[in-house]
Amino acid sequence: MGGGSWNSDFMNTVVEDRRSKPQQQVFKNTSACDPLMNPFGVTVRESRDSADHPESNAVLVVLDVTGSNIHVARRFADGGLVKFMSMLQCGLIPHPQVAFWATGDVVKGDRSPLQVGQFESDERIDEWLTRTHLEGGGGGGGEESYDLALYFVDRHTAIDCFEKRGRKGYCFLIADEMAYLKTRASDIADVIGSNPETDVSFVETLRRVRERYHVFNLYPVPTGRRYEEPFWHEHLGREFVLNVDDGESFSEVAATVIGLTEGTIDPLNLAEGLTRLEVGQSRTRIVEKAVQPYVTHLLRQQGGAVSGTVDTSGGPGSERL
Repeated sequence: MGGGSWNSDFMNTVVEDRRSKPQQQVFKNTSACDPLMNPFGVTVRESRDSADHPESNAVLVVLDVTGSNIHVARRFADGGLVKFMSMLQCGLIPHPQVAFWATGDVVKGDRSPLQVGQFESDERIDEWLTRTHLEGGGGGGGEESYDLALYFVDRHTAIDCFEKRGRKGYCFLIADEMAYLKTRASDIADVIGSNPETDVSFVETLRRVRERYHVFNLYPVPTGRRYEEPFWHEHLGREFVLNVDDGESFSEVAATVIGLTEGTIDPLNLAEGLTRLEVGQSRTRIVEKAVQPYVTHLLRQQGGAVSGTVDTSGGPGSERL
């Protein structure tokens, strides 16, 4: 839980070996949630300081493993995670501790509506990622259980970066549909094992999560139905909904957002930051387009020059505490 160090050379070897393997050999839980990722009865997932990482910073990636987006997990396993960690280690943020979770759809009867890995600093990040059950459920209705994941973030995570130093963690959703506006008490009891007296408001849960985390939706444009995107504009703010056009560049977009928020990438010189991160030419335009609303938001906060006409109405700011 947070000890050790990420070894990019070792993980590059692992990735090269697995790229040619079928999905069921990479993600081995093909029929059910891995017991270690089952949220039922879990008191807390925590990002804690250690001798190796005295000033840890929590980074949570919440995958969507319904039918439209299970390919994203494979992209992370086939090199996206290695790229993400390499970029974070380019001075973007000290001592990142990364967790992978996954959401499905509890209302439509998915067997694995929520899966929760632990925050780690070393190759165990990949172990949690590849434990994920890629159920491929959901479907229809326009809503999925992102609200249940955020409820667990709110009630069942502890992060030293905030508790000790007042620095928010990061929570990246990959959500192409809407969240349910009420998280049913019965679903919380069945999936997590706690027993709230009433259903829980998504709006209130999101408000509470944003007190401790910078929350972004990396909106997967190739699978998203654009009439559902305004839901996230309304509840997060347009500047925190970042359209990823190619279904591939989630790592690059997330790392760039962290650098912009931490001040280790200058929003006035984004191109230099992307060059430092070694974002390939083919993806630079995709990343620039994705983060433009957030860059505009930051420049407005700083009183800097703003180009374009991005609407940043709605949603609280992302200021650090």
